[in-house]
Amino acid sequence: MNAAVEVEGKLVKVTPGDELNIYTANDLRDELTERLHGVSQVSVDLAQVSEMDSAGYQWLVAVKNLGPRYTVSFVKLSEPVKDFLSLLGVLSQFDGSASEAEEDA
Repeated sequence: MNAAVEVEGKLVKVTPGDELNIYTANDLRDELTERLHGVSQVSVDLAQVSEMDSAGYQWLVAVKNLGPRYTVSFVKLSEPVKDFLSLLGVLSQFDGSASEAEEDA
């Protein structure tokens, strides 16, 4: 897994790597959970993702629903991610999206 989860001040930057699927979603969840203490923003960069399945989608939904404590954004959606989310009819919920916490801030 060539994923990266890095903390920069109050921001956690997540780069899942080339696969966002059943084989990587649990590890990403664990790494992100370990780094949420003391942060207020989560940014997920999906530019490198070339393979995604329903477990990857579930991870995206879980991140999106982190709650009002965090501002969540999804950036640089790759074509495979856009195609997958379009197929599910939810692309508009993730394309350049931010959680309600950001809108309220």
